[in-house]
Amino acid sequence: MYQREEGDYESQAIYYFSYDHETRSLLVQFWKVRIKDYKIVKKWPSDKKYLFKDISPQLYENFVKAGSKGRFFLANVKGQYNFIRV
Repeated sequence: MYQREEGDYESQAIYYFSYDHETRSLLVQFWKVRIKDYKIVKKWPSDKKYLFKDISPQLYENFVKAGSKGRFFLANVKGQYNFIRV
């Protein structure tokens, strides 16, 4: 069962994430942004969610503790784990 990470975080890239310990799956939803003159003028949750498989509990714990969720995701998850769009 997925549980939303109710952390005290604010991310420019990640709107929502949760982890299922039983299936070792990470569910991530990103922000969608509109930029004008190099500034964000509108920001809303994307309607797309991504499910990443075979994420270890330790990787998830490091993700939760990371100061920048977006940077951690880019360095440790994106391109390294299979995913499906849900």
